[in-house]
Amino acid sequence: MGQKKSRVRSTQNIAEQEQPQPQRQEEPDIHPPARGEFNNTDGSQQDEPSPTQDITPGPDSSAGSNINMVEIAEVNNISQEEVEFLWQQYYKYPLNTDKLIQCDLTEFTDPFTKNIFRRILRVEGNSNNIDFPSYVQYLAKWSNSNGLVKSQLLFQIIFNGDPISKALLTKLVSLIYTESTQSDNEELAEKIIKIMDRKSSGIIDQEDFVEFFSRQDARAIINAGIKLPLS
Repeated sequence: MGQKKSRVRSTQNIAEQEQPQPQRQEEPDIHPPARGEFNNTDGSQQDEPSPTQDITPGPDSSAGSNINMVEIAEVNNISQEEVEFLWQQYYKYPLNTDKLIQCDLTEFTDPFTKNIFRRILRVEGNSNNIDFPSYVQYLAKWSNSNGLVKSQLLFQIIFNGDPISKALLTKLVSLIYTESTQSDNEELAEKIIKIMDRKSSGIIDQEDFVEFFSRQDARAIINAGIKLPLS
């Protein structure tokens, strides 16, 4: 049965500007695994699962037991290849013995990633763990949303819903253009605000942000997806 394909962006890809993932070596690994990669919470090493095997969700899952890749793909209206890709990403997070992400937000140093996981936990209720079906469901919902919803979520995740001032935008520009002078970055930030600020208030609020990304020339940015490394 053919499956509808979509573009799913994982949390790591979002937070890390879609940096390419390292390929797993086939030869025996003589070095200890990196922290959080294929390790149980007690420090013992896990066996990397086959991406096509059945997954038994932990106790927080409401989808039942023995959920496999095909079922997850069908439920979320994405391809099996994308589910397999997300499974490999999911398994790089610190997992407990029930294969749930141990989601201690204090351990996340990147605020963008922290906000994403905070939103997933909010959907899960009071749980501090995230199972794989919930992880896929959240990302698939993002991928299948229209540009309006995506731009609203981005503004909430990146800026916590607060207006973007010239000072804040200058800091962001300075992180991108590290070789430019402070005055050049301030000038660029001011130009960006003039383009996006429809009310001439000197700041960019959520309404300005959403309206900008609804324009034809900006839709490609908000609708960008990842290219799966399929052979």
